[in-house]
Amino acid sequence: MKKKVLYASAIIILSYVTFVFIYHVVPVVTGRFATTHFMANLKSNDPTAASRYIYSNERQEWVNKFSELEKDGLSLVDYRGLQVGLDDNALEGSVYVTLTNQSIKKEYRIFIIFDGGRLTPKISHLQYMEADGVDETIEQWIRAMNFTVS
Repeated sequence: MKKKVLYASAIIILSYVTFVFIYHVVPVVTGRFATTHFMANLKSNDPTAASRYIYSNERQEWVNKFSELEKDGLSLVDYRGLQVGLDDNALEGSVYVTLTNQSIKKEYRIFIIFDGGRLTPKISHLQYMEADGVDETIEQWIRAMNFTVS
């Protein structure tokens, strides 16, 4: 009888640990994976590969907008400090991006919002908030990076 209770308790505890792992850890890991590859592909100027990590059916339109940015001299040079986590059960992230606009480099902190499910999150849109006022470089980049969610 004691062995049955011990086995039942072990199964309940193992089930709970598995649930917590799947529900709380897996989204963070997969969200970080998606964002890392998204940023790396943008940095290497491969918008088609980066588009695999966005939550949109308008991927080709997004690739075209990104290519227009490159032609205008606005590009992602580097990124650092990527953080992805759950906030009130919503997957969110932030990253510092270094953009160059006509050879002028500046670093910005952007916020990442995810969608597409807990186990396979994709980047839904990017946000920028700055107390110093409007900066046209980041505004232009954010407008082009945000995609039609469908």
